[in-house]
Amino acid sequence: MKKSIIVVLAVFLMTTLMSSLVLAQETGAAAKPATLSMSVHSFLPHLGGTARMYVFDSKETFNEFDKAIIKKTAKISGLKLMKSKTEKGENQAMWWVVLNDLKPGTYAVSVVHDENNDGKMNQVMGFGPPKEGVGTSRPVSAIPSWKKVKFDIKEGEQKKLSIKMVYLFD
Repeated sequence: MKKSIIVVLAVFLMTTLMSSLVLAQETGAAAKPATLSMSVHSFLPHLGGTARMYVFDSKETFNEFDKAIIKKTAKISGLKLMKSKTEKGENQAMWWVVLNDLKPGTYAVSVVHDENNDGKMNQVMGFGPPKEGVGTSRPVSAIPSWKKVKFDIKEGEQKKLSIKMVYLFD
């Protein structure tokens, strides 16, 4: 009788284990989160205001700042001056941002230097090119588009980006 109970328990445990393995293979294991590390630089000589970072995960919401999936801010005056020199021989202000636990996917990053702290990106005549500094996840020479600045991040990847701020009216 004891042997029968042990055999039944062993069969039950083996069946449960096999079912769990099959279910895990069918549903797929949870994706391992990724990490995105970004350095935002070239704020000088603009040392007032606030840097505003926006992370997007779709073409439809790109650069609609209120629809960003992640938003970060930093006071420019609080940024560290790094010892690395710019082309003009100056120290440069750097903002380091690390985003942990990102799902694998396609993303784009926009950074706006809100120099007058009004909470928006000021543009020439209200709709033209930006009057304040801007930066994106990939350098662009014209108006940034999703296609030009998007990037992929894979499961478990540790991606690094360097975002250079650009001031069109300097």
